[in-house]
Amino acid sequence: MGHVKWSLGSGLLCFALFATFGPGCSRVVEPELPTSWKTEIGPLLASQCSPCHTGASADGSYRTTSYAAVLEDGTDAVSNAIAGDESSRLLTIFEEAGHLAHLGEGEVATERLAVLRRWVVEDELAYFWSAAHPPSILDPRAEAFHGATVAAEGWTLSSCRNCHGSDYRGGAVQADCTSCHQNSPEACDTCHGSARNAAPPRPVYAGNDPGAHQAHLTIPSGRFAALPCGTCHVVPASLGDAGHVDGADGAAEVTFGATATANGATPAYDATSGTCSGTYCHAGRSGGGTPAPSWTTSGGFTTCDGCHGAPPPTLSDGSAHPQMTSCVACHPATVNAAGDIIDVSLHGNGFVETRAGIDQCDGCHTGPGSPTPFMDTQGNTASTAPAVGAHDFHAGPSAFHAESGGTVGYACDTCHLVPTALGDAGHIDGGGAEVIFGGVATAKGATPTWDPASRTCSDVYCHGALLDGGGTSPTPAWNAQGVQTVCGNCHALPPAQVTSSGTPTPHPNMTTCSACHASVIDANFVFIDRSLHNNGQVDF
Repeated sequence: MGHVKWSLGSGLLCFALFATFGPGCSRVVEPELPTSWKTEIGPLLASQCSPCHTGASADGSYRTTSYAAVLEDGTDAVSNAIAGDESSRLLTIFEEAGHLAHLGEGEVATERLAVLRRWVVEDELAYFWSAAHPPSILDPRAEAFHGATVAAEGWTLSSCRNCHGSDYRGGAVQADCTSCHQNSPEACDTCHGSARNAAPPRPVYAGNDPGAHQAHLTIPSGRFAALPCGTCHVVPASLGDAGHVDGADGAAEVTFGATATANGATPAYDATSGTCSGTYCHAGRSGGGTPAPSWTTSGGFTTCDGCHGAPPPTLSDGSAHPQMTSCVACHPATVNAAGDIIDVSLHGNGFVETRAGIDQCDGCHTGPGSPTPFMDTQGNTASTAPAVGAHDFHAGPSAFHAESGGTVGYACDTCHLVPTALGDAGHIDGGGAEVIFGGVATAKGATPTWDPASRTCSDVYCHGALLDGGGTSPTPAWNAQGVQTVCGNCHALPPAQVTSSGTPTPHPNMTTCSACHASVIDANFVFIDRSLHNNGQVDF
């Protein structure tokens, strides 16, 4: 009898004839078993093809080391083995010059190619021979694929357990389902693939349109932590749970969870357009470029402004968000000065991570009332940093000046507006602190200015603006140190004249300061009370 393809009818016929006529009956002819991966094809390809078609650098990106890999495509995105198709690439490749030699020499190569052809064209890419299952049971594209059978039976898997045991590890037939479904046929990765890896056995979602599943579960952009399935679906405890695959179309229901609904967000999924809207993840802050992303459209979330403005116009409570682009100023645990996310678990997690005490000046600046050195909003403390400079010298105790009581340096409003709230105008809405002089800096009619290019102050009362201008450093550089640490740096010794309320007045030409300013300085040029020096008043 020639080669007979498998069918349940032929198997039952042989059993009936055997039972009627007994083993000696010459009329009983066993059908020829199909060529299978287990018995012929796997070993053949392992010896003849796998030396080149294996691993990450496999020729043509095609691997012959497993049954599933042989059924996949290579660089041309076309399956290399299609049941019943004589033009399958697995066969036609041997028509190319020199390729047949990989199967052996002469008749050996011809016979091996015939075995391959019979396996593809006639035997439906059979994986193994089974009296209970058709040869194509493991071919995902075949009508007889066991996954399709289980789906048709309502995902009960009861017929599987009848033979393979309640734990699917062999049962009466001693065929262990967990040899392929390592975490049980009822585990999530049986249908959906691995939740964190593209393979094995296949990408995260096994449907015809995987959409953004892989992007959500692996976050290739590195801007967010991978999201659990429960963010968008109820995760069932078992296969048949309500809301899993019991819908009319068998599709999973979108039921948003914790992160998607954080901070009062009310997300919705439109199955017709395939879009999400109102999710915390994509629209938790206003001004984003893609607040209602399409499920099947990739991209749009690789930069900050995909989900929210950069910066957002408002906070979650509806109040104004500070209009500065340096995220690290307020969110140093999440992002660095270059705008790179340094801890994805703190970004898009349903909480806004900010500096401790951000509603207080010391939360961002340290400075007055906090331990020195002064720290800028990006964590710099070196005086060479533009935003640090001479803050410590001005805001801390000094040998030349002090606020009332003599313990603390100049108040912040000497050079800046001091806001009552984070988002006040003139605070951080210009991308950095604005220099707006006040207090002692403008005493007696002084008109100080700040040059951001050279980082110098000029015409400041504190630096001798209303004296004769004979000091060695009346226009100090902000990042320079030690330029105004001795008498004579701000004004000459003695000054030639003093200007008060716009009227220049000659200064006595004597170097004994204590003769006129005894409450401020002694005869040895040691300050008696620093709070009376450079305080906007001249004490006689």
